[in-house]
Amino acid sequence: MTQRSTDNIGGRKEVARLAGVSPSTVSRALSGSRLIPEKTKNIIKKIADELKYIPSHLGRSFYKKKSFRIGMLVPFSNRTIASEYFTRIIIGVLTVVAAKNYTVNIISDDNLSAKDISYLVLSHSIDGIIFLSSGISDKRFDYLHK
Repeated sequence: MTQRSTDNIGGRKEVARLAGVSPSTVSRALSGSRLIPEKTKNIIKKIADELKYIPSHLGRSFYKKKSFRIGMLVPFSNRTIASEYFTRIIIGVLTVVAAKNYTVNIISDDNLSAKDISYLVLSHSIDGIIFLSSGISDKRFDYLHK
């Protein structure tokens, strides 16, 4: 069993209490919301830094009902992984996705069914899918579109 780090001692409620704001204001301020005045954001950020508070990515995902992850289906073979073509595409996707504060889950497309793929999205494991291996006639597109 892993022990929780004591570095993140001050939670969101403690930051809110010390800043004289609500916990939701702390969340909004630390996520860069334009609804929170800069002066308030600065106070909250300072207190959060002092308490070594790190916002929960999981909490944000739960609240927004988004995983902030994109699934990238890649045909699995030694040739694909070693291909400069796929490497460049993957690097490009990682760059664009990171700029939007998303991450990428690389998923081996070993003939996954449309039902398996839709489960990943409907279960909020990923928010969207990039197919690197399918042709336009892939029957899974019709199922996923529905």
